[in-house]
Amino acid sequence: MNYFALFSQSERIISFYSDIKVDTSSIITVKESIKIYANGTLFKRGITRTIPTVSTDSLGKKDNLDFKILSVERDGRNSKYQTEKGDGAITIYVGEKDVFLNEGEYNYTITYSISGQIRFFENYDEIYWNVNGFDWALPFGEVSSQITLPIGGNIIQSACYTGRYGSSSTNCSSTTLSDNIISFSADNLRAGENLTIAVGFDK
Repeated sequence: MNYFALFSQSERIISFYSDIKVDTSSIITVKESIKIYANGTLFKRGITRTIPTVSTDSLGKKDNLDFKILSVERDGRNSKYQTEKGDGAITIYVGEKDVFLNEGEYNYTITYSISGQIRFFENYDEIYWNVNGFDWALPFGEVSSQITLPIGGNIIQSACYTGRYGSSSTNCSSTTLSDNIISFSADNLRAGENLTIAVGFDK
């Protein structure tokens, strides 16, 4: 039996790339590029993406975040989608109810803006972000991200973590591209595992 051929046809997330731009107002714009292989098992009509829209501070106070979808695309073209609000999150369903995917590779792009992702400390500010989220039941071939800070927001420190929620594993890498741009990557994350990144920068 050709096990490689068998695996190559299994449903999976080939890559997940997140391009994050931080505004001087502390709003971030996130462009997620998600490449999948679908065979109708889980990816029937398209993909779903759940994003937290409520934050909780150290005192347990909840704050609703400003969230706005800017565009949703499949293979470079605008895609239909619908949203559903849940317990402190919004789920984006990309695809059409009566249109099923043929087996093969698909490229999805979801662009949105969201507030409340910058943490303020005495000597620096920080963005702390879960790149690929908790809502995927399939493994990831590659997860990567690039963060662009405002001019003058020079990078002071950075860290990345992989694994399930709360993990301190650092099976990931980072590359500083300039004073205010940094990239992160991790390979072969299992289902339910995440890439979480943190970047501290000048106030």
